[in-house]
This record gives sequence, C-alpha cells and structure tokens, in this order.
Amino acid sequence: MTAAFNRELGLKINREVWNGRQLDKIAEYFAEDFVADYSPAFVWRGQQHVREAVERAHATFAGARAAFPGTDSSHESGAALL
Repeated sequence: MTAAFNRELGLKINREVWNGRQLDKIAEYFAEDFVADYSPAFVWRGQQHVREAVERAHATFAGARAAFPGTDSSHESGAALL
C-alpha cells in the first residue's frame, strides 16, 4: 500500500463513517478486534467502540449545523470536522 492509497482510504472513512454516519460501513474498514490506543485518555476496542464514538460525535455537535446554516463541515482537502 502506498501513502496515497492510505490517505485516500482515511478520507473515505471520514466521508462515509464520520461525516456520512454510515455506521454499516464500520465493519468494512475496522476489524472486530480493532484496537486504537490513545492512552492515557482512552482505548477503543472493536467495531462497537468506533460506532459509539461516531454516535457521540454526532450527538455532541448536533446543533452546530442548525446554528450555522449554509456552512460545510469539510475542509477543501476532504478532511472533515465531524
């Protein structure tokens, strides 16, 4: 895999899972035994933790789009804010 492939894959995950809230796509991108260790803050284990994180992010920023109509949640580079 090249750096370009990895970048595109990361952007695709951001678009589909994090921005698009396509929770069914989590299983396509994350293994059931996936671990993200952000010690000492937290550790995600498995697809369910990814799902919970996406849901939490959307709940936290639920009012942002309503408060700022007409704004876009993504950067020109394709990296997302949500």
